[in-house]
Amino acid sequence: MTGAGTTSVCWTREPSFLTAPSTPTYVHAGRNASVNEIELSNALERSRLPDDNEAVESIAQNLEGALALEYDLVHPWMLTDAFVSNHTDDDSDGVLEWSMGRGQMPTSRWFIGVDIGSNTVERVPKAAITTQLQLQVSLNSNARVTQTLVYADETKNTTMTPGTIVGGDQSPYVYHGGSFTVDGTTQKKMQSGSIDITNGGSLDQGWNRKAVDAVAGDADYTVNATKIATEETSSNVTLAYGNSNAPATSSGIDGVPGKLQLTRGDGDQITLSMEGVTTNTYGWDNVPPSGDERVQEGIELYPTRVTASADVSMADPFA
Repeated sequence: MTGAGTTSVCWTREPSFLTAPSTPTYVHAGRNASVNEIELSNALERSRLPDDNEAVESIAQNLEGALALEYDLVHPWMLTDAFVSNHTDDDSDGVLEWSMGRGQMPTSRWFIGVDIGSNTVERVPKAAITTQLQLQVSLNSNARVTQTLVYADETKNTTMTPGTIVGGDQSPYVYHGGSFTVDGTTQKKMQSGSIDITNGGSLDQGWNRKAVDAVAGDADYTVNATKIATEETSSNVTLAYGNSNAPATSSGIDGVPGKLQLTRGDGDQITLSMEGVTTNTYGWDNVPPSGDERVQEGIELYPTRVTASADVSMADPFA
């Protein structure tokens, strides 16, 4: 049987596609990690004969795995995978910066193990690429990351591979250290907010069962926010209109800047800066409010560009 303290979830960076690091550093994904999916697909195709109504064989096609997990945000190192590029520090001020890359994707290797009675089973997804990363900030909760990956190969171990795992001493970022601004105006009474980063990444196949490379595609960003209606509501309606008092008659709507920032109690800070922010959908709820309810705004925004920065005390474990 399995219980608390009988599992392991961590990862390391691969130096190149399907290549094991010579001296790996194992990193905790975050606090309160939960693996929602780890699934391997053989893409079997049933093979039949014309005089038999039952398949005579199942033929394996492309091998591909899917991995999805969520965890409390404690460090920024997964941003390299989401942004398809390593961080830079052009100003040499210690603040690390990410912008969306293109071409070949960085890959990671995961170690997900379970102790089952007297047996240990560890699955090791290899050449894993992050295709989507969501950062969710909600009232009365730690900031939460949902990470979606696909991977090219997998091995099984009967012991837990990682020895020392770093990042476990990092505290989570919390909602009360967050702020969300649109066009320079801080959105007050936020209830929840999220940003989704997708990079269009996919595995490239050749005449092999296993993928031979991974390449990024079109990047998209979506921001969702719910908040109690406040003095910013008028500006939010104007942004949705793309005009002052009524929806714009032209298809082009001018975008504005935005920023989602999280500051931890120790001063560490992670910031997602947005350009070209326009409103996809905008709505009100609880009109009129009853009891202790409040009128709520629901906003979905499309930025054209997102960059990230991190001013953190933890050193890059892969540097």
